[in-house]
Amino acid sequence: MRSTPYRVTRSIHLPQGMSVTLDAGVRLIWAGPTGSLTSLIGVFVATGNDVAIVAKGNGATVECAVPSPFVYAALMRGFSGFTVTGLHARECQHVHVNASTDDYDRVRLDGPDANAARNVRITGGGASYAKPQLTGHGACFLHFSRSCTVRDARYRNVPNGLQWWGGNADPVRPPANGGAKNERKCRDIVIENVSTEQVAGAGIWGAMGSNIIVRDCMVAEVGDVGFDAEGCNRVTFERCTARNAHNGCFSTFFLCNGIRFVDCTGIVDKKTYPLVRVYNESQTNNDNLGLEIVGGTFECRDPDGTSTIDTANGPVGTLLITRVTLKNVRIDVAHSNMHRTVITHNVLDFTRPLDSLTAISAGSSKSLQRAPTVIPGSVVIEDNSIRYIASTPGEGTATAIKLREDDFNSSATDRVRRNRISGAFGTGIAIVNASPNRGIVPHVTVEGNVFRTLAPKARLLSIVMETAGSARPTVSWDPTQLRDGRAVPLSTALR
Repeated sequence: MRSTPYRVTRSIHLPQGMSVTLDAGVRLIWAGPTGSLTSLIGVFVATGNDVAIVAKGNGATVECAVPSPFVYAALMRGFSGFTVTGLHARECQHVHVNASTDDYDRVRLDGPDANAARNVRITGGGASYAKPQLTGHGACFLHFSRSCTVRDARYRNVPNGLQWWGGNADPVRPPANGGAKNERKCRDIVIENVSTEQVAGAGIWGAMGSNIIVRDCMVAEVGDVGFDAEGCNRVTFERCTARNAHNGCFSTFFLCNGIRFVDCTGIVDKKTYPLVRVYNESQTNNDNLGLEIVGGTFECRDPDGTSTIDTANGPVGTLLITRVTLKNVRIDVAHSNMHRTVITHNVLDFTRPLDSLTAISAGSSKSLQRAPTVIPGSVVIEDNSIRYIASTPGEGTATAIKLREDDFNSSATDRVRRNRISGAFGTGIAIVNASPNRGIVPHVTVEGNVFRTLAPKARLLSIVMETAGSARPTVSWDPTQLRDGRAVPLSTALR
C-alpha cells in the first residue's frame, strides 16, 4: 500500500499466507462502525494462518474517524502465525488476538484441534487517543493465546495497556475459571520494552497465564494497577519501572504461584498509592506460593508520609523480599495469614514522618502441608538496614520491626537477626501475640541486632499480649546485641 490516505469502511480480510507491506506514512481512516464491548471490529482481519502486516520506516497509521475502544487496527481469531510490525493506531486500539471461541472450556492451546491464537509477533507501533478512554480491553490484548512476543510498542490514554487473558482468575465468582488446578489458557509470552502512560485501567497485566516474562517495560500514571498478575503461574517482571499506579505499582491477585519482581523500580507521589500490593482474596495459602521481590528500588515522594509494600484481603503462602532499596516505603505484611515470610538484606531509609507506624511489620500463621521444604509458620527478618531521620520535633513513637502473631492453630518460630536500626524510633523491636488461645505461644529468636542513635527513652524490645487470653511469647535474646556500641541484656532492653 502506497503512502497516501485511504478511507476504509469495511474490514480488510487477509487470507492464509497473505503479507501486506505498508509504505512509511500510510494512513488508513476507519469510517465504519464503532463496535461494542461484545462486538469488536478489526480494520485488518486475519482469516487464516501465517498472515503478516509490515509497515516500513517510521510505520503506518490506522485512525478512527470517531474514537472507539472497540475498533482494533489488527485482529486475529484462532489461527497460527500472525505478525504485526510498525503499525500505529490513533483513536482506536492496536492488536487483538483470541481463540475462535470465547468459551474457556472449549479453548484448546495444543494438539490438532488447537483453536487458540498461536505464534504471534507484535513489534513497534502502538495506540494512542487524544482523550483518555475509560472502557475497553487492553490496547494490545492477547486473549487465549500461546507463544506470543510483543516488543517496542507504546500506549497512551488507552483503557488498558497490554493485557493477556487465559480465563477469569477469580476462583469464586462466575465464571470461576481460577481454580488452582484449572489450566492457564494464555502462556509462553515475552513482553519487552513496552510502555503505557495515562491509562484509566491497568498498565501491563493479565489473568490465568503461565510462563510469562515482562522485561524492561514502563508504566506511568494509571488508574488501577501498574504491573499485575492474577491467577498466574511462573511470571517474572524484570527491570520494569512503574510510577503512580493508584492500586499498586506492582501487584498480584488471587491464586498466583511463582510471581517474581526482579530489579524493578517503583515511584509514587502520593502515600496512598502502594508500591507493591499482594491481593489474595478468596483462596488458601496452599495455592499461593513463591511470591518474590528481589532487588530494585521503591520510593515514595509524598512530603506528608510514607507508602507501603503490603498485603490485603487474604492468605499468602510464601513471600520473599530481599536486596531491595526502600525510600520512605514501609513493609507491612503482618495481617495476611502468611505462612513463611523472609525479609532480608534490604535497606530502608525514612525522611518523611512515620508517626506511630512501623518500618517492617510481619506475621505468620498455620503450617503449609504442601510445602514441606519450608518451616511451618515463621518469619525471618535478617540483615536489614533501617534508618529514620526525623524531620519535625516530637517524632519518636515509630517502631522499626514488629512481629504480630495471630491464632491459626500453630505457634510461630520467628527470627530477628543482625539488623541495623538507627534514628528516631521509639521502639526497636515489638513482639505482639494477638491470639486469644493460651496454647499459641510464639517463639522469637533475637540476636546480633545493632541499635544506634536511638533516643535515650527509646525501648529496644517490647512484648505485648493483645488479648486477655494471649500467652506471653518466648523470647531468646542474645545479650551481645549492641546499643551505641554497648552490649544490652534482655532486662535492659525491655525497660
